[in-house]
Amino acid sequence: MDDNLIHVAPVHLQSFPIQLELPYEKIRHEALGPFVRNDESCGVDLCSPKFYAVDPLQQVKIYTGLIFEFKAGWTAFLKDKSSMVTRKHLVVEGGVIDPGYRGEI
Repeated sequence: MDDNLIHVAPVHLQSFPIQLELPYEKIRHEALGPFVRNDESCGVDLCSPKFYAVDPLQQVKIYTGLIFEFKAGWTAFLKDKSSMVTRKHLVVEGGVIDPGYRGEI
């Protein structure tokens, strides 16, 4: 990652008692950085800068416009929120991100 473009999202979760720094780079100007909704959140929220219309049973790759730099020994997991599944019937699959992966999420 280009050091001039790296942003750091400070993450403090009540369920995870240490302060984390999550380095990321925006590769699309309209991308929104990761955020923690509130102190009781158990993860970091990501969103796409693009609107997607998804037909029933259609599979779509949805990108965030972000590249992350995870520390060695750390793995990230993309998970769907229960409200997405129950209200929108959307499911996230393929959500394991290895520490060495440097592509767009």
